Amino acid sequence: MKAKTFSMFAIFSLMAVMLLALPAVESDAQSYSAVSVLIAGPETIGVNGTLEYTINLVGGPAEGIVNGLWEYEASLELENETGSAAVSPEKLGNSTVNLFKVNVTAPALEQTMTLVVTGHSIYGNDSAEATGRYEIRVIKPVVLRARVSNNGKVAVSDVPVAFYAGGEEIARTTTSLEPGESKVVEVNWTGFQSGEYTVEVRIDPEGKFFNSNVEASTLSEQYYVGEKSNIMVWIFGIILLAVGFLTFTMVMNARRPQRPTGAPAKWRKKK
Repeated sequence: MKAKTFSMFAIFSLMAVMLLALPAVESDAQSYSAVSVLIAGPETIGVNGTLEYTINLVGGPAEGIVNGLWEYEASLELENETGSAAVSPEKLGNSTVNLFKVNVTAPALEQTMTLVVTGHSIYGNDSAEATGRYEIRVIKPVVLRARVSNNGKVAVSDVPVAFYAGGEEIARTTTSLEPGESKVVEVNWTGFQSGEYTVEVRIDPEGKFFNSNVEASTLSEQYYVGEKSNIMVWIFGIILLAVGFLTFTMVMNARRPQRPTGAPAKWRKKK
């Protein structure tokens, strides 16, 4: 009788152990979080322009695993495909890093396009995926141009020229100049809203190339962007081009040039 009781107890104990083990196995299979695709970058881009966007994949079986792998495929959904719209690289696989950089090239016509990214999180035989979408407005950019000059006696290379609007940097480029040479530099501005802006251009804004007079290497003008009395955005670009091209000369040597004898009043330093 005691042996039978012991056997029955052993069977019930074994069943209890099995029942307790089942939820643990199921829990391990679902221990990772869902995959998310995070896309970051400019919300506007100029027609035919190219900008960089960041793709960050999180979650899934690869999350927090040294040997976890990440993959993605990217494409563009377009209202009108005129031009050479593209994402580069379109896909990347077997990466141990979950952060990716892609270049998006806009089409030739204004529209709203969508960057679509499907991300995969993989570890061993387990894999999970998700799709992220990011809307980007394709617009005609405002073109900012300015003429810069090297009035010094030494050639300069890759000098930064930064453009600001409302106190914030909106774009920058670089230029190289021989002594006495001048060039027109150009950037596209797409992140604007309708309104009045103080637009500023600075050569070598961090002062790494020259210990120059700030006033001699900065131009600041005020303009209206957007619709105002039927003046459209594209007219703003033409106006800024005219002002910048005709009157803007940046001095790229260490000191502001002195006014020569008999020179016109435009050489006077502004107070």
